[in-house]
Amino acid sequence: MQLPCAPATVRRILVNSVLLYRFWLALAGFESGAMLYGVLVVAVCQLIFAPRLRLFRDLRYDLGAFIAFFRFCLSFSHSLLSSNIDVAARVINPRLPIAPGILEIKTALKADLAIMLISYAITLTPGTIMIETRDDSLFIHAINVDSPQAVSAIETTIATYEKYLTRMVC
Repeated sequence: MQLPCAPATVRRILVNSVLLYRFWLALAGFESGAMLYGVLVVAVCQLIFAPRLRLFRDLRYDLGAFIAFFRFCLSFSHSLLSSNIDVAARVINPRLPIAPGILEIKTALKADLAIMLISYAITLTPGTIMIETRDDSLFIHAINVDSPQAVSAIETTIATYEKYLTRMVC
């Protein structure tokens, strides 16, 4: 088995190993036996799975990407909270409009990881579901597409996600 030796690949493997080891310590604790066993588990996981994890090859491992990921998480949390309030208001008040429909929104995202993350973010947000991605289009089912303001809000949210995701991936 030939190990990759490009500097970016080595950095990716090291960062993934550190993150995986920190996750291991959070679960197993800081006892010496668990810590040593964690090093072994992380090494075996990296040897077996690192060459096969093509999804993460587009991910950038620098400070700008970390900041973009943090901002993406903040933006997603804000969308999640506001969408929960919006859907709850529509359930409580039946006079609020519910006009479901499917939107086609063009995207500049090409990396599989970025498309996967935006798909999850859209689907996890109440009131929207990612139906399909085709070429450079995202097909989204939304709870209210009747007004231009509602469609504009969805497009603005997706543009914000795209801005952060393009900084995270190559």
